[in-house]
Amino acid sequence: MSSLKAKMLRNKLEGKLGRADDAGFLQLMWATVIMQSGNSGPAMAFIKAPKEAITDDPRSRQIIRKWEIETLINLLLTCPKAPAHRYAHHELKKGIHQVLTIDNFDSVGSVINLLRDLENAEHEGRISKENILQELSRIAQRQFHWQGGGYFHPEAIRRTLFIYAHEDAKGYFEAKNGFTIDDLTLMGVGLTFEFMLKPWLMAPTYDILASRKEALARVLAAVSLSIPAARKTAVALRNEMIAATKGNLLTAHRPSILRQHPLIQKADGAYIAPIPELLIQRATSGLYYDFIGDDAQGIRQQAAKRFELYVQELIPAYVEGVQCLEEQEIGLKRSRFLTPDVLVLSGDRITVVIECKATKNTFSAQFAADLAVGAKRGINELAKGVFQVWRFFAAVRRGVYTEHPVADELHGMVVTMDDWLRLDTFVREKVVQEAHSIADRYPEIEAEDRRSVVFSSAHQLAETLARTDEKGWYTALTHAATEKYQGYDLSAILEELGVEEKRKPFPFNMEEVMPWQRELPQS
Repeated sequence: MSSLKAKMLRNKLEGKLGRADDAGFLQLMWATVIMQSGNSGPAMAFIKAPKEAITDDPRSRQIIRKWEIETLINLLLTCPKAPAHRYAHHELKKGIHQVLTIDNFDSVGSVINLLRDLENAEHEGRISKENILQELSRIAQRQFHWQGGGYFHPEAIRRTLFIYAHEDAKGYFEAKNGFTIDDLTLMGVGLTFEFMLKPWLMAPTYDILASRKEALARVLAAVSLSIPAARKTAVALRNEMIAATKGNLLTAHRPSILRQHPLIQKADGAYIAPIPELLIQRATSGLYYDFIGDDAQGIRQQAAKRFELYVQELIPAYVEGVQCLEEQEIGLKRSRFLTPDVLVLSGDRITVVIECKATKNTFSAQFAADLAVGAKRGINELAKGVFQVWRFFAAVRRGVYTEHPVADELHGMVVTMDDWLRLDTFVREKVVQEAHSIADRYPEIEAEDRRSVVFSSAHQLAETLARTDEKGWYTALTHAATEKYQGYDLSAILEELGVEEKRKPFPFNMEEVMPWQRELPQS
């Protein structure tokens, strides 16, 4: 019954989208995003909406979530188009010719409600005790990067540029693309500001963008697609994922072409960024797409080392009085090995040891039919991180590590560049199982060394350090290692325990990674 219901809802939704004008629908999505951004003014000439829909309150029943808008846009681009109708820009009720208006919030509500009903119907009968944990993981991956403040966040921007914008990566990127990483980030940020004010753009109005004509043209060509090309690319990407999931691709798990091509161009040459923030995503975390080739393996290895350096600099920037030491070789002559990547030194004692993992959480890893298979590479990498922490615990217990005294309560962490285990217990269990398998090959690692290790993304680590002091951080780590708080964000633990302090200012100079920042227009 649920599959029949889902089929009927899918046909109804795709029918509406198939009869919608593509450019008009993209504009409607843009207007919805901006109307609910906290700065609704620029959108109101393009959408008619009740007063209660003009809100950025995530608790509002009228709020339209950005991940839903992204899903709708990709559905629009993969639906077969109905023959053009002469009343395509008007709301008609003439049987099959009923179409969506492009300037009315009621139209948004009609397709959003269908989308939500469809997603619920697709899940009916498919969720069981055996796979519920996997599904919760997929939900987290789809939603939480938007809920955590989105992509327009200085820490996230700086982290990516610090890690990728080293000289070798810059040289590789420019040779491959014909423009620089600085060009991409400048255009990404500048165009985001432009598209927060208007839906369509023939040419930028900011001098900082318009004066760089050659770079602008190359960046636009790289991050945009015409509507026909966007449809072709979206269909190919969808079909690829259908094959990868053996026909079990759910609507909520569909890939998005907007992550690589956040701009869409209509026939008259004008561009639209239906979700402007994705321009920032493409210019920062989206740099991943530019370094996935086999010839970039060395650059990815350098990025992993720079991620370790990033964490080593991040902690003392927020926490006064601590130092971060890099990995050290320890052990006996015949069995030397490295400590975890970061050793946090408070006074004369090691208080936290951290293994850093820059492994990309790819789309297939996030939404595979079987996460244990789809995320296998990531699971193996995270398990190695846990093993490294356990091995250090064993070295301390055995007196092999003597460089510094260690605290009575020594915390162990695995910090990831991407969100891997946020509110996730399924993948976490697989990681720990694999870590035990590795540790079993080392008899010196005993049961008491295999303590709970805290997983955190770099973003969540930064959020936590910005909201508490050293003692509060250790308190959060202590609780995060318990079964009750498995999968919790460290910052959420702070809130629940009531140990937050006034938020600290961002401690880094963004001009170090965005040298053109001083040229941006001042609001």
